[in-house]
Amino acid sequence: MEVVEPIQPVSEPVAVAPVAAGCEIAYNNIMRAICMAESGGRHDAVGDNYVIAGLYAPSCGLMQIRTLAGRPSCDELKDPKVNMEWAWKISNQGTNWTPWSVYTNGKYLRYL
Repeated sequence: MEVVEPIQPVSEPVAVAPVAAGCEIAYNNIMRAICMAESGGRHDAVGDNYVIAGLYAPSCGLMQIRTLAGRPSCDELKDPKVNMEWAWKISNQGTNWTPWSVYTNGKYLRYL
């Protein structure tokens, strides 16, 4: 009877980087729903990628925050924590979601 040696791995398993936090870090259910409607939970999402009134100001990150003067850069807004903090600030601590079109047109409702 022939003895078969078990197959040995060629190398150690590669560690997989954790997935960046998505909409689950939102401060409340409405914010979470807006986040899903805006970015699909992708922290690296970039939208409105065109010039408006002569300025290039894309919307970036989970909540699609526009990179206007006085706000973080697009790369900074791809950090979920920074993005959510700015969304909370822009929304007046969750009391005014009208700056988000998915709120005003009701598209966020499917995620509640």
